[in-house]
Amino acid sequence: MRTLAITAVIAALALGCQQSPPANPLAPPMGPAVRTLKEEGDQLARNRDWASAATKYQTALNRETSNLELRLALAITLSHLNRREETVENFRWVVNHSQPGSPEFVLARTWLVEAGELQGLRPSTPAPSADAASPATEDKPKGGVRGTTSWPGVTARERLVPLRITLSGEDNENRDVTLGRRFRLGEPYRFTGARPGKYRLRAVAIDQNLELWDKQVVVEAGKETTLDLTAADSQVSATEFQPN
Repeated sequence: MRTLAITAVIAALALGCQQSPPANPLAPPMGPAVRTLKEEGDQLARNRDWASAATKYQTALNRETSNLELRLALAITLSHLNRREETVENFRWVVNHSQPGSPEFVLARTWLVEAGELQGLRPSTPAPSADAASPATEDKPKGGVRGTTSWPGVTARERLVPLRITLSGEDNENRDVTLGRRFRLGEPYRFTGARPGKYRLRAVAIDQNLELWDKQVVVEAGKETTLDLTAADSQVSATEFQPN
């Protein structure tokens, strides 16, 4: 059974929280009192006392509000506490105040992308590369993907099973395209305005934090590709996923 990749991201971040990251030469060093709070928070995080760790990090952050290391640590602990809005806010701050391509930037941005919180994010590279979409590519007619979602025993009108579906480009011409929306399991989904090319479509049952589908799909110019999502082609069996 495959779980949402966001769990692996948090685990990687937590590991980084337990190990002292390389010092940022551009960032001022923490004061002794703030460093002590950070170390106490790290110990609490290692013991999975997320609430107490969050309190330590927030206290330290109140004294040094622009410290990237503290902000990242706070975001990690808040994610474990399911305090989504605060988690998003802090991961966004990390993305907007770290160097594109750095571990902090990549991990924070990955969390936000997996959570479907894409609005206002900085691009994953500092500047367009030679492989970026050209004006000629932008002029091509857009396409889309649509289909139905179904699961045994689930009817959208009778049972609310929130589903997060994301469509991410995998070609040089569309790699910067990521579309994401919430749907109900058992109802149709649709994405429009996607540049032609190969895409990865992923669907996650939000409440269970469980990835039900991970598919490759090709979008053609001026067309909508149909891709139905059924239990028969899910990597999760009907016995493994039984919505409440």
